[in-house]
Formats: sequence, C-alpha cells, structure tokens
Amino acid sequence: MNQVQQKQFELLSCFVRLCEKLDIPYYLVCGSALGAVKYGGFIPWDDDVDVGLLRSDYERFLREAPAHLPEGLFLQTFRSDPAYPNLFAKLRDDRTTFVEQAVAHLPMHHGIFLDIFPLDGYPEEPREQKRLERRKRRYQRWLLAAFDGRYSRYKLKTRLAVGLMRALGMHKRTAKILERYEKTVSVYDPNVSSVICNHGNWQGRREYAPRHWYGAGRAAVFEGLSVRIPSKAESYLIQKYGDYKVDPPPCEQIGHHVCIAVDTEAPYTVTERGRSRRLVCLAHYDLPDHADEERRVCHPAALSKCTYLFDCFVRLGYPLYILSASQTRGERTVGGSLRRLDEKKLLEMLPAWGRRGRVHNGIGRVLFSVRLFFRLMTLVGKGDTVWVYHSLGLMSVVRWLKCFKRFRLILEFEELYGDVRGIGSVSRRELGFARLADAYIFPTEALHERVNTKGKPYAVAHGAYTLPSVSGASEPERDGIHVVYAGTLDPHKGGVYAAMDAATHLPKGYHVHILGTGTPQQVRDMRTYLEQVKLACACELTYDGVLHGDAYSRFLQGCHIGLSTQDPRGAFNATSFPSKILPYMANGLRVVSARIPVVEQSRVGGEPVYYDEPTPTAIARAIRSVGPHDERRGPAVIAELDRAFLTDLKRLMDADTE
Repeated sequence: MNQVQQKQFELLSCFVRLCEKLDIPYYLVCGSALGAVKYGGFIPWDDDVDVGLLRSDYERFLREAPAHLPEGLFLQTFRSDPAYPNLFAKLRDDRTTFVEQAVAHLPMHHGIFLDIFPLDGYPEEPREQKRLERRKRRYQRWLLAAFDGRYSRYKLKTRLAVGLMRALGMHKRTAKILERYEKTVSVYDPNVSSVICNHGNWQGRREYAPRHWYGAGRAAVFEGLSVRIPSKAESYLIQKYGDYKVDPPPCEQIGHHVCIAVDTEAPYTVTERGRSRRLVCLAHYDLPDHADEERRVCHPAALSKCTYLFDCFVRLGYPLYILSASQTRGERTVGGSLRRLDEKKLLEMLPAWGRRGRVHNGIGRVLFSVRLFFRLMTLVGKGDTVWVYHSLGLMSVVRWLKCFKRFRLILEFEELYGDVRGIGSVSRRELGFARLADAYIFPTEALHERVNTKGKPYAVAHGAYTLPSVSGASEPERDGIHVVYAGTLDPHKGGVYAAMDAATHLPKGYHVHILGTGTPQQVRDMRTYLEQVKLACACELTYDGVLHGDAYSRFLQGCHIGLSTQDPRGAFNATSFPSKILPYMANGLRVVSARIPVVEQSRVGGEPVYYDEPTPTAIARAIRSVGPHDERRGPAVIAELDRAFLTDLKRLMDADTE
C-alpha cells in the first residue's frame, strides 16, 4: 500500500468496526470489490475505497454513525456539507488533504475519504423506468454545474454543458437539486425490487444488478481485514468491468481521481492556505514505454532536467499536472492518454497526427498547436502556476495563453537557441518572450543577467543534480582507460567532433566512447566521420548509441573520464551550461572541459580539468593528465548542490504567496 491507500485502509477499518457495532450490513463495491476478489486488497493503482449499503441501512448509518466516529473523522453529505455535490456520502479524515481538480474550487471538506454509496431499488414497469432515467439525466446535467469544467476527464461536450448549467445558475442550487434527486431514486425499496441500483456512481446500467447478486453478502479479505462483498461478486464484476481477470494496459493503470493536492500528514485547511494552487508543467516530455508512438521529445539532458525538477516540486509538496507538447515523428496517428506517474504526478499526452508529407505535416503542426492552446485554456485557471520548459515551438502558444489567462509563469530557460544557431533575430524573439515570465530557472548566472533584466525571482540549476539509483564497482571493470563523450551530435556545438579528433592523439590503452543523439542525418554524418577518424587512431573509438536511466549510469560507472568538448568560441557558451558535466560527476568520473567562464564560475568550477586551446592536441593532453586512480569528489558535490537548489527553489515558489 502507498501512503494514501494506508489512510484509506484506516478509514475502511473504522467503517467496518462501526457497521459491526451498529449491526448494519454493507458490501465492498466497485474497484474495492474487484481488489478484494483479484488482489486480496487494493488494486495497485487504485486511489479510493468504495462501500455500498441498502437505502434503509444507509439512512440508519447517516443517523447513528456520527455519534460513534473517532476524533478527526467527518461524515460528509450534501446536508452536513452544503457545497458537497454528490448523491452519496464520504467518510473524510480531517488531518489529511485530497483536493480533486473537479471540486477544488468548492468550500467543502477536502480530506482523504472513503465513498459510501446508497443502493436503491428500480421500478418494474418499462414506462416508469424511462421516466426515472429521464429525471436522472436532468438532475445529473444540473449537478454538472457544481464541478469545474476544466476537469481533464470531461469530454468537450461535457465541458460545454458545465458552462451552460453555470450560466443558468444551477451551481448555486446544488443541495436543493441533490435533495430532489435523492427523493426521486429512494422511493424504490431495494428489499423488494428485483434490481439494485447504485445511482450515485454515474456509470449507468453497469451499476444496475439483480438483487440476488448482492444477496446477504459473503466474506472476503481486504489487506488482511475481514470484509463483506456481494454474494455473486464475480457476476457483478463481469458486468461492470468485463474480463476483470485481465489487467488493463500499463497506460490505463491509473487512479481515476485527478488531484491538485495530496498530503497524508497535513490537514486540507493548512494546505489550502499554502500550496494548494495547481502547478501545471508544459514540456516536450515523454516516457520510455511510449517509444512505439515515436514522440518528438527533448534531448536526453533536457528530459533529465525536467524529471529532476518535477521531483523537486514534489519534494516541496506540489502535485503536478504534466502536459506534454510532444508530437509524433512516425507515420501513424497516435491517440492521447492520461496516466498517473505516482501519487503526485499526472502526465497527459495529446493526440498527434502522423507525418505523411510536407502539406500534411504542416496542417498537423497547426492543428496540434491549436489543440494544445485550447487544452491549456481549459486546464489553467486564475491563480494557477504554469512551469514551461523553453522551446521555440511553445512561445506562440504560451504568449496567446497569457493574453487570456492570469496565471504565474515560471520559465525554465536553458539556452538561447538563436545563439546556438547564430541567428540574432531568433535570440531577440526569445528575449521578448522571456519578459512574459514571472519567475525563472536558469542554468547559469550569466543567462540570468542577460534575460532577467527586471530582477524577477529566479533560481539556478546547472542541470539535474541526481545521484544514480544503481552503483557499479569502485573501479571500472574494463581494461584500459575509458573516456566518454555523452551529449548532442549537433555539429553547431562541435563537441562530438572535437572528442573524435582528440582520439587521434591518444595512445593505445585508451578507449573513447561516443554516446549521444541527434537527427537521423546528424547520426549518419557522425558515423561517417568516426569511421574516417578510426583509421588514424592508435586507441579504440566507438559509437555506443543512446542510453537512458540505469543503463546510462552503469555505462558511465565503467568509465574514468567524461568529456565536455563543445567549441568554446560558440556564442551559446556565454550563457549555456554543458549539463553533461553533472551526470559525469554524479557517476564518479573526472571531467575534462574546455575553459569556459560559465563552467569556471559555476558551483562545480573547481572540479574539471581544463584545456585552453580547442585543438585535438590540447584536449588529448588534458585527458592524459588525468590518472585512473585520481580522487573523485563528484557524488558528494552533486548531493550538496541538490540541497542548495531545493532551498533556492522553495524561496522562488514561496515568492508567489508573499
């Protein structure tokens, strides 16, 4: 069990004790019944607990249970909490926080909860059934007005219906609507009806089951706790979930509650005063298990930086909604998806057209940008904070969003792409866009001085201050001295070509590894050049592809020296930090770097071995000056940088509430 499930299990244990004390029968229903049958407890990715009581037992529980509840628990209904917009009850924990996106704006209890559903009967006459269904649909449409129309799971037509109902003022009449709704469905006694209905769960006829499926219930075990489930639980689960014995695909293994704040230790009242406002993250971000979609994503170093910053935000207590701006490079059109990465991170991928020709691709890019803009319009609200990883392709979308929405923009600004490409007009556009930001995260103080002319809040992170999760041998197991260049293959930066040229001046016993990514053409050009250089090398020179995660860390831990050999004459070096230095240090490598002011003046400036002339001879001389047994302080330095940055980031985020 994770921390949220542990709290929910405590609520379930309390509920079961109360029902036994009051002699009230109950059933585990929905996903909790599935979990009890299939897993003997929680579905691993589930994020709530569901129980059901026949209407008469439900009403008795609402009357008698409050007097027996332990301190710190609250029985929430539309009567005890008038802003609460559901037909069923919840047992809430006052000492916790679970703010769902769809109801975050409502002044109600937002603690971790257990759902308690009333189970009603159903009319026998077809005409009466149709009448009941019409009235149910009407009440449900009215109730939509109480929910936040930006809720990510709603379809467009549902969000439009929310807006219409709010315009009609239905959101101000929630309690009265629920009272009429409850009166309508509760007239049918489940003890005499042939069908039992869970009207509160909004899933239509999947929640209508023959009475004998529930029956007297039968015993089951839920995380070691003895509980009751429907007598014919298997039939109930097949109707509701189909073949429930087969797990859904990984992309669908997420909880169905979209939250903007979760805290198992702090009460929701404290969290709301502090950090409950949503943090939306926008970047070209993806996960390795989406490889079949061929999404266009950031460079590996940028992905590492994004992942590190996401973890830092979570460590500060901020739940994240990550919206990926990644399109596809393949010919196949890919659909969107929504998945929970962990308790506090949610990732949404938008649908994207496949690439099938210049005109088709151009239309696809335009449509994707329009879709992204409108998705942000529905997702971002007044007072929200939006973190954006700077990209040329996102500037127009974010600029337009700023015209329509009042939100706090934190810009992760790694480099001026115009400087990399040597195009001054692009750099000027980037600087103009940067002025829209309310706060910044930079890789260097030099970039801060150039971009942040208004002195807005900022923090500096040279890259991802992440220590590897795997640990190899203290000394590389391979023979010889292994040198690695891991970075971009972009010829504008020149680092990969300088590393290969230096190999021609290294003696036998050295092995230079090239790791990196680029466009298909850049990879082909690099491979061709590598084969030419190998003819003049006494040492070994190989291209080892692209590695990620633990595989990348293990590879680095088998090397002695990491190269940061980009052309120091490039304009981008005035402000951009070569982030490859950090994973080298984190994995215990000594670093050989061009003498660049942003590196020398950084917090790791005393660690690398520098060369002054960008020539193959000078680079090779610096490599040979490093002994394989030299002291490696890198991991300790990275850990200290992480602690310092987290303090700076907290100061930046707190500036929003001052």
